[in-house]
This record gives sequence, structure tokens and C-alpha cells, in this order.
Amino acid sequence: MKPWLSKRPSAATVISLIALFVALGGTTYAATGQSWILGHSNSADAATRLSAPIAARALQINNTGTGTGAGGIGISVAAGKPPIVVSVGAGKAPNLNADKLDGFDSSVFVQGGGFLLSRAIAVPYSDQAPVLGLGSFFSVDIDCAGDSGDPQTKVSFTNLTSDSGNLFTETVQSTFPGHQLIGAGGSLVVNVGGQNGVTFQFQANGGRMVTVWVYDLARADDCHVQAMALASS
Repeated sequence: MKPWLSKRPSAATVISLIALFVALGGTTYAATGQSWILGHSNSADAATRLSAPIAARALQINNTGTGTGAGGIGISVAAGKPPIVVSVGAGKAPNLNADKLDGFDSSVFVQGGGFLLSRAIAVPYSDQAPVLGLGSFFSVDIDCAGDSGDPQTKVSFTNLTSDSGNLFTETVQSTFPGHQLIGAGGSLVVNVGGQNGVTFQFQANGGRMVTVWVYDLARADDCHVQAMALASS
């Protein structure tokens, strides 16, 4: 029977085992060039890339946990840096595209430049006041005529451009909008009474357009007016 011989490990083996022990004893495990260790934090000082020329997802992450904080992917970057970068011409991400905002398609929003104006004012009886206006484009004014017993509120639209344009008007009672060609500096006055509204749709010959909504309520001492305009640039 051969005698049992003991052999001490070499210095290189001891150093390797110590290095492995220290590496696995910390909170960060895989270093650059090493394998990922699942369930632990990993670190690297170079980019990690995955290439997979397959007809399926290159990477799939499933988390079936239902507890607080459960999720799929967490991304943390320095302030001002993009959390994700996609290739030029990339398609839409299912269930993650921005085709709609609060359920509305992009076609219902103003395209390009434009202006949204709004105002609410109280005008005493027998007074006049400007309501809305936009530079050398248009202006809307109110004449709080009459009194609380017989309100005769009038709203006027003025073309401030240097050319004529198409003006459509529609009141709460009207069945169809009226139309007229209004010249440069010309105005149209609409009697809205004491509890009514009027809509103006104006297009200058240059193609610029504006829609103005004006509503009036006759009160004991004044005319309460609320107006909004949506104009193209």
C-alpha cells in the first residue's frame, strides 16, 4: 500500500483563491471580460453588446413578481443624458408609441406655429372695450349697449390685414353660418343680445386663419364676456 503524500498548493494557486474569495465577498461581482453573475450587482468599464441575427427578440426580460417595486427594467443615467437611444428609422414600439395624447390623435392638434388667446372681462353698460386681438391680423371688440332690462350687446370683428379676406359668422340661433368678403380695415358688427354667442372664422388672402368664439351674459350692472381665439402663424 502506497503511503499518502500531502502536497501544499503552489503560491499561484493560493493567490488565485484569495482573489476569488475577495471578488465574491463584495457587492459587485463580474468585471470587464468576465461572466455576468445573476442575482448580484455587476460592473464593467467598457460597453456590453449583444448581437443576435435571429427572427425573435434578442433579449426577453420577465418579472412575475407582484410585490411593491416589481418591474421590468430600471435605467439610471446622469442628469441631462438620454436613458435610451434607438437606431435611425426604427419602427414603433408596441404599446409604447406616442401616436396619441390622452386618447387624441395628432391630427386634432395645431400643426406648426400658432397662437391661442383667451380673455374674460366685465364691461359696464354703455361702455365699449377691446376683447381680443393679434397684431396686424384682427381685433374683436364689444359694445355693452342697452341695460339689464333690454341688453343690446354688440360684438365687432375687424380685419387688420392689408388685404381682403373671407369672414364666416355663426350665432347660437343661426342655422347656417353667414359669409361676407371683408376688406382691409373693414369690420362686421353682430348683435348678440344679452345671453348669446358668436363664432368668427376669418381667412386672410395670404392664407392665415383665425377662429374666434365670443360669449356674452347680461348681468345687473355689466356685460360678462368670455372669448377665445385660435390663430395660425
